[in-house]
Amino acid sequence: LLAAGYGTLCYYFVRFLLFLALLCAHWSVSIFAPIAGRGDVREGASKWDLLWPSPTFENFNTQMSTVGLNMVDSIGGWLVHLWVMLVGAVLIAWVVSYLLSASTLVYLLLRKAEDATDLTEVYIEEPAEEPPAQPAAAAATGEAAVTAPAPAAPATPPAPAPTDTPPSGDAPKV
Repeated sequence: LLAAGYGTLCYYFVRFLLFLALLCAHWSVSIFAPIAGRGDVREGASKWDLLWPSPTFENFNTQMSTVGLNMVDSIGGWLVHLWVMLVGAVLIAWVVSYLLSASTLVYLLLRKAEDATDLTEVYIEEPAEEPPAQPAAAAATGEAAVTAPAPAAPATPPAPAPTDTPPSGDAPKV
């Protein structure tokens, strides 16, 4: 529950930062955009406002008006639309990243509570043994090295070593 509340708060913060970035980009370009001056579209509207209306906090990518724009301007508007969609994709990527990170942390905390395993204790598989390197002579000629097979271990254990004491049945009686 705490992770969901913190995630919601962070989501609105990241959304606000992206909104400010888009708003600053829209404002800085609109300063230098020429006035369209077309009475049939909107009087006094800049070409930039026609290509990409000012973003809002709820909707980064507002609808572009293609009425009265030539083909080159429409293509430019669609390119701006694509870049604004990429900014929206950054927000979605942040949400996915947060969800995966929060679920991992919840798993580690549950593991600590149930198994008494430290958060930093992670199983890492040891790498497999590397095959022995080829001899230099075989590597120089490009031939594969041939190795002799290792001797097999004996199937039966070796007999015990003889001792100096006679067996218990042959001992002299006193």
